[in-house]
Amino acid sequence: RYASLLPSRNRLESKLTIDQTAYYSTRRFGVHFLANGDVKETIFISRYYPSRVGIRNHGNMSFWVDAFSQNAMIEQAYTLLPDGTRADVEKKAIQLVADSEDNIFTDSFEVILPYAGLEPGAITVLKVQRITKVKSMVLPWSRNFFPQTFLPHRKFELVLSWDEGGDPPIWKTDYEGINCTLKSIRTVLCVAEDIPAYQADPDIRYLDVLPAFVVAKYITWPGIVRRYRSRFMSQLSGGSEIQNSLKKIALNISSSE
Repeated sequence: RYASLLPSRNRLESKLTIDQTAYYSTRRFGVHFLANGDVKETIFISRYYPSRVGIRNHGNMSFWVDAFSQNAMIEQAYTLLPDGTRADVEKKAIQLVADSEDNIFTDSFEVILPYAGLEPGAITVLKVQRITKVKSMVLPWSRNFFPQTFLPHRKFELVLSWDEGGDPPIWKTDYEGINCTLKSIRTVLCVAEDIPAYQADPDIRYLDVLPAFVVAKYITWPGIVRRYRSRFMSQLSGGSEIQNSLKKIALNISSSE
C-alpha cells in the first residue's frame, strides 16, 4: 500500500524545490449526479512528506462543508509510514472552523484534520464522501476544481457521472494539461499527470490566477429567475418572518417622515 502511493525518486527530484516540501501522490475527485437531484462527491487525497519542513508547513488536511445543504462523512484519514505503520487521525483532534473572512455570513465551515505520527517519508491519506441536497440551495449547484496547486502532483483525476434519465453536467477548464475521455455512456474521466507546482505570490489572490476546472448542473437564465422568484415569493406568504420584518421597516420609514 505504501509503495503504491509513493512518488518515484525521479518524479521527486524533478518536481520538488526547496520551497515545495510536500508532494501530492494523488488527488482524485468523483462527482455523481443522482436521479433525485442531489450530488454525491467523493474525495481521495494522498500527500507525501520528504522532510520535516513539509510536515510543519503541510501537516494538516482539510475540506469544506455547508451545514445547511450538505452532509459529509470521513471514510479514511490516516498516516502511513515507510515501515507500514498506520496511525489513524483521532476523532477528538478534528477541528471545525467557521469561515474567517471579515463581513462574511455563511453556513460553510472547514473541517481540519491534524495527522499524527508524521515523520520524513510519511504519506497522509484522506477519503471523504459529501452529499449536497441541491433543493436546499439558493444558487444552482456548481464546483471549482484546481488541477494545479502550490504543491506538485503525481496525478489529478476527476470522474463525472450521472444516473440514467438525468441531465449530464456541463464543464469547462482553462488548464491545458488535462485530458477528458468518455469511459461509458454516463461517465467522463479527466486526468492530468506530473503537474508542477504553481508559483505562489503573496500579493495575488490565488483564486484569480489558478487554472480551474468548473463543473455545474445545467440551468438557463430564465430557470435561475424562476428559482429565485419561487423562493422569494414563498417567504412573502402570510405571517412569514420576512413579511413581518418588511412591515416593521415600512412603519419605521413612515413614522420618521
